[in-house]
Amino acid sequence: MPECDQYLFNEDDSSARHINILYKGRGWTMDILDNKGGIASPAQIENTLYRLIHDDAEAPDLPFAAPSVFPNEQAREIRAQLNSRSENAAIWQSIEKSLFILSLDDAHIIDDEDALNDAAFSDGSAFWAYKPLNYRCNLSDDRYFLHSESSWIDASSLADILALAQKNQHDGKIQRKNTLPDDLNLAPLDWQIDKHETKEQDSGTYKLIKEALAEYRHHAESYTTGIYDLYLNDQEQHLLKHNDPDALMQIALQYAQYKVHKTVRSSRENIDMRHYTNGRKCYMQTVTATSKAAATAIYSLADSSSILPLIEAYNEEHLMRKAHCLHGEDVYGHLLGLESIAREQKQDIPAFFTDPGYLTLTQNYISTISLGCHGILSYIAFTAGRAENIAINYTYNRNNINLVLTHPRNRTREIQKFATAVQAGIKQLLRILALSEPQDEV
Repeated sequence: MPECDQYLFNEDDSSARHINILYKGRGWTMDILDNKGGIASPAQIENTLYRLIHDDAEAPDLPFAAPSVFPNEQAREIRAQLNSRSENAAIWQSIEKSLFILSLDDAHIIDDEDALNDAAFSDGSAFWAYKPLNYRCNLSDDRYFLHSESSWIDASSLADILALAQKNQHDGKIQRKNTLPDDLNLAPLDWQIDKHETKEQDSGTYKLIKEALAEYRHHAESYTTGIYDLYLNDQEQHLLKHNDPDALMQIALQYAQYKVHKTVRSSRENIDMRHYTNGRKCYMQTVTATSKAAATAIYSLADSSSILPLIEAYNEEHLMRKAHCLHGEDVYGHLLGLESIAREQKQDIPAFFTDPGYLTLTQNYISTISLGCHGILSYIAFTAGRAENIAINYTYNRNNINLVLTHPRNRTREIQKFATAVQAGIKQLLRILALSEPQDEV
């Protein structure tokens, strides 16, 4: 929940475990595990959800999940006002203790990009923002999304959770026998919020949520995502397998920066830390003198023989930096943690953290992550902190490179040029690497 750094689970003597369901602005609770670990059968779940989506109850004025999407201060105030009623306090406790959120949507969305936008930046009804796991199911298009709370777990660990679930399903390790009733104790959850007849009379909790929701929607609408694919021939696929693809991508991103903005700003790469038991966040700074020299040399159409040594040198730099991160020897996240602790405890933040040099190195224009190549997660949308920054997920598939860029909506045309430049940079890098390949004798 937004006001604490802990997670609440059911007591040992709880009779069952439940999930919460969101659909058309309403909320429900549904038992899914009995007290012996037996899970609801597919038939029970399907029949219960069928009844739910055919419930013709009118959608509420305020989406059930609205209290979750606000900044901390607003969220604390709204929660306090809601929980002053015992009925609302019971609902909040149900959400705290649920295993996860299942969000259902029956809108027909043809385009993958539009569907990702809808899932990532909804109107405040599609997920409970402070639950670690929200599963979003598009019923009409058979699409599935996972919305996670980023401070809880890293994305690579989420991929492992999904992989384990698939494996257990395939191996038949899920206990199907259960003592749950056929309707899985499905019950609606309705906030008790007083509403006045006219806008002029609106006050208190209803007005607070309504105004905060409008502000949230305005903020959510200011972001969008773009999906781009770069197709590779057999030779290009071979070259990627025998080089560090992450290093090549970072050079291409810096080339695109220089081509579009005539400068290269600090960027970071999210490192896959799934080998740590509980997962952890780790960011690696990716701009070095070598990578910048390679990017600008490609832009200047320098001779390939002068660029190739720079690519090879940056490959080594990138691998060495990544090795340090994988052993927990990164400094960047530690410094961010110290700054965050000082801010939360209302201590004076040392001048070091406002030094122009430090800010140049830590205020990243681009944040990247690559997890889709593990075959569990495909399109990943996330925000990169500051409003002007770009968040990029890239995936090396069998015959193409997929890019997902999350960015401010008002910069769409600029970002399209940037994405085109990234693709051109990758092609240039692969062309240079191809020239260094030994040629077959005739």
